[in-house]
Amino acid sequence: MPPHFAAYQSPNVTGYDYSPEKAMSLLDEAGYTDIDGDGFSENPDGSPLVIKWAVPNNNPETVVMYKLQCWNDIGLDVRLLTGTLMDVNAYYDMLFADAPEIDMFEFGWVVEESPNLQDAWGRFAIPNFTRFASEEMDELLAALDSEEAWDRDYRVEAYHRFTEYFFEQSTAIPTIWRTNLYAVNNRVRNYTGFPVQNAIERHLIEIIKQ
Repeated sequence: MPPHFAAYQSPNVTGYDYSPEKAMSLLDEAGYTDIDGDGFSENPDGSPLVIKWAVPNNNPETVVMYKLQCWNDIGLDVRLLTGTLMDVNAYYDMLFADAPEIDMFEFGWVVEESPNLQDAWGRFAIPNFTRFASEEMDELLAALDSEEAWDRDYRVEAYHRFTEYFFEQSTAIPTIWRTNLYAVNNRVRNYTGFPVQNAIERHLIEIIKQ
């Protein structure tokens, strides 16, 4: 949950600590070790492990390069799928087609007035490109849009339950959020920027002429 939905952030979910040592230990426990001494882990059966990562070109290249370096440092041979950042249209074409060449991908979405997670992670939601679904996930998502969710305390608790389940499953790992700045003339009245995405279409705006 981004900061402007702080009430929905579960206090029981604190995120993942950056620990290369723990990452390498987990790889070793799972059988992904460096067998041939090239500095990269192989699959448990001894075959090469190469992870193809799809990233659209609307991502900051410096951040992408940093992530690649972090994976390389723990012995994972992660490579950009096409050798570079992808054209956005080509990227989404491959995602929609469930392209088998993609092992891992970078993805983002917009959180608007309400963080309706059904739109992003529902069983039949188009942006649920991980294709993860379970009966428990269905129930947790349904609770967010239920009649009971009109009660704020119930809604907050429902978001906490979902967040804790999502964190445990790790079907996707949220890493960053972005903040956009908007300039609004001081002659504008009845305007709210919470949140600002398409706000001009959703809020009554009265322009006071000089």
